[in-house]
Amino acid sequence: MKYNMPIHRIFLGLCLLILVLPLLNIPPWFSPPEWGKSITFRIIFSLILLFSLSEMLGEKRLQLIERIRQKVSSAKLGVMLLGGIASAFLLSSVFSLDPNFSFWGNPARGGGSITFLLLIAASFLAFVFFSKKSWSWAWTAVLITAVLVSATAVFQWQGWLSNVFIHRIARPQGTLGNDIQLGIYLLLLIFPAFVFMLQEKKYIRKILYLCAVLLFLLVIALTGSRGAYLGISLALFYFTLFYPFKKLSYSLIAKFSFLALMLIPAFTVYYVNTHRTFPQFVQKNATLYAIAERFRLQQFLVEEPRFSTWKVGWEAIKAKPLFGYGPENFEIGFDKHYDPKFPNIQYLPQSSNSWWDRAHNILVDTASQAGIPALFLYLALFGTLFWRLQKIKKGESALPAHGLQAALIAYLGANFFGFDNFSTLLVFFFLVAYILHVTSKEPAIQQEKPLAESLQNRMKIPTLIAASILILGFNWQYSIQPFRINTDVQMAKAMVKANGCSPAFSRMEKALKKGSTFLDAYVKVTYFDALRNCQTDPSKTLEISKKSYTLLKEAVKVWPYHTRTWIFLGQVATIVAERDTELSPEEKESVIKEAHSYFERAKELSPKHQEVYLAWTKLFMIQKDYEGMLKKAEECIDIYPKTGECWFLKGLARGFLGNDKELRKDLEIGKSLGYNPDKDYYALSNLLQIYAATKDLGQIVNTYHKLIALRPSTQLYASLAFTYRELGEYAKARETALKVMELDPSTKAEVEAFLRELP
Repeated sequence: MKYNMPIHRIFLGLCLLILVLPLLNIPPWFSPPEWGKSITFRIIFSLILLFSLSEMLGEKRLQLIERIRQKVSSAKLGVMLLGGIASAFLLSSVFSLDPNFSFWGNPARGGGSITFLLLIAASFLAFVFFSKKSWSWAWTAVLITAVLVSATAVFQWQGWLSNVFIHRIARPQGTLGNDIQLGIYLLLLIFPAFVFMLQEKKYIRKILYLCAVLLFLLVIALTGSRGAYLGISLALFYFTLFYPFKKLSYSLIAKFSFLALMLIPAFTVYYVNTHRTFPQFVQKNATLYAIAERFRLQQFLVEEPRFSTWKVGWEAIKAKPLFGYGPENFEIGFDKHYDPKFPNIQYLPQSSNSWWDRAHNILVDTASQAGIPALFLYLALFGTLFWRLQKIKKGESALPAHGLQAALIAYLGANFFGFDNFSTLLVFFFLVAYILHVTSKEPAIQQEKPLAESLQNRMKIPTLIAASILILGFNWQYSIQPFRINTDVQMAKAMVKANGCSPAFSRMEKALKKGSTFLDAYVKVTYFDALRNCQTDPSKTLEISKKSYTLLKEAVKVWPYHTRTWIFLGQVATIVAERDTELSPEEKESVIKEAHSYFERAKELSPKHQEVYLAWTKLFMIQKDYEGMLKKAEECIDIYPKTGECWFLKGLARGFLGNDKELRKDLEIGKSLGYNPDKDYYALSNLLQIYAATKDLGQIVNTYHKLIALRPSTQLYASLAFTYRELGEYAKARETALKVMELDPSTKAEVEAFLRELP
């Protein structure tokens, strides 16, 4: 874009702003990090499109069109594949089960096909309009940004400026918010930086490039990402063993030296996997210990849940091979085909092992979200880029071409166990544009053919005004307004962490009042999470549940395929039905009926997620439908019989039906499978009901002690005192009653009356 210098400078300046976006991480405004970058990118790129449109309507429009034609013609297959990928993702978004989520995603991941498609468009514009000098500026911006991102990771690792950077002894995240993505981001750049170092003739610059490469290597090691380790290993093997040396002797020396050097990591991996403990110097160094643990491959192969996630993902791909479930919708396919019989993805309390929104494998992710054709186009793009680089691998172009090939291999290798975010996609598509640039011819300079000024002005000004209005409206509704709302949400989440629940709720209410956007469901579900995390006072449980009930009923209208939202809705409906004494029998029955429908919907979305059955079983319990409770618990066991909580609930159902022997048997099975009701206040409360019905005073006393250990209160101590009196243990009854008075002096009269009644 060298025809209009002021416009060209503005265009290049905006492009450079985009390339430094990986640095952007200013909480809470730009949190989560990739969300803030994605929003900022959309705004900046809309301005680039406006300036590009201005040039296309200018006096040199024909010259620009000819430039585009020549550039596209010189890299026709690569450009067609980029367009094909864009078309595949657009179609999969249109035919998505949840198009709104596919197009926009949510702040948690900062994705969405709109951002993905705009990144492809940005890659195309860079390829078409960047001059040789523009690419030089762009690479400078990209590498300086990567150095600063890496420096941030080092500061986090060392705890420097801990009031600014979160201290992370192991696995720093830099400004990307995720250690896996940090590793992938640097892998894309380390080989180009290494090539620039080898090519650079100025000594100072060569040293700077070398320092950058060493810094990238250090941070990649610190991330502890096995995917990054795999990616760089594959790329190093390719770079060294297939480098086109001019002399055979140089080739042999380099290859033997590399293989000898690789004996060090090979021995390290062997040692780690054949010894239970590490040397003292490793054990005493938290960083070395954390990295060494990542090399335990035997443990990784046995315990890694990704492998089972890929199996579930494959089932999802077979179910929707053409368009997939839609971008960002891997979790819909995963939930539908989830099976806890696959190893390491079973339901565990306080764990997300059974819920996956990414496959952590670029092939499975792409095919399940956008279909097998999209995966074919994606792999074809890699093959085409690799082939184009291979064609120019001669003379002075051999080294840079080989380095770019190694970067592609490193990226694919790392993404075999990872996934992209905005920053990694930004650098990837930047690399795609650059590869297309270096493997194609620069267009011949065309003679200027200016258009008539009157015709130009007649078209240009009204078109630019209309485009500006459209862009302004788009950015307000889909960038600025969601950005403002999410800022309130992030502030509220920070307040919850700081135990400031009341101001957090006020901030969430403020977010809700800012108007409707594609974030509506996200805001309401996040509000529910805040309410749930703030639920420490039992007296507030009903109030919080009623508010959550309203929020989640609205959220599922926007997110109809999100299984967990339906489960949460069924759970809060269960609490409302159980505890709201103001409900009439008809109203209570209506709420219970609704709760059943919510669990039924969750079951449709995920037939084998045991969380659905566990929550549903408790609904039957509050209905006092113990036969239904027993049946639902048995369904839970049939899905996967090694889940202890299913056996516990089955035992409760037996207990409520008066079968004490089966109760004890099922409780023991549940405990043997790892479920400990002594840590669950709600579970102990239910056991207490059974023991009270059977008048098992010994078990009642034991249960009260466990409840008090979890959540001490005057009511529990008072009940325990009465139980001791019934047992005839008057000394303990007296001691416990005095504890009630100690906790609440206002009970003095009642306690003294109780004490006088004791023998």
